[in-house]
Order: sequence, then C-alpha cells, then structure tokens
Amino acid sequence: MIQLKLLTTSGCSRCDQAKQVIQKVQPDFPDLKVEIINLMEHPEMAVQYGVMVSPAIVINEQVAFVGGVREDRLRERLRRK
Repeated sequence: MIQLKLLTTSGCSRCDQAKQVIQKVQPDFPDLKVEIINLMEHPEMAVQYGVMVSPAIVINEQVAFVGGVREDRLRERLRRK
C-alpha cells in the first residue's frame, strides 16, 4: 500500500490543483490510499513534517513535494514505491 497525505490550507488554489492531480492519477494506482489534511485544523502536521508552504504531499511518511506537483512527477514518484 502507498500512503499519500495531501497537506492543504483553506483558500489555497495550488492545493486545489494538487488535489485534482491526485484524483487524476489515483485510479492508476489501486494500492494508493489518500488522506487530505487541512493544516489550519491540524497544525501539528506541519510541524511533524517540517512544512512551511502548502500544498505538501507526503508519500509513505516522507515529504515528496512542496508548493505543488505536476502529474508526470507524481506518477514517477508513485511508480518507485
């Protein structure tokens, strides 16, 4: 199983774009489990992962992307897991 956490903030347009990218690639990775976490509601997650910018994508407990993600790069990272 691949665990992906999308760390977002309210009103973040890049967060919305990242969410769309994740939703687009998710069907191609049936073992992908996605969790969306609002950092305004869970600020401890920003501290835990050392994230100062949203969105951030954490894959299997490692920060993989910060500030946005391109579909091709996300697919490449997920294939390596």
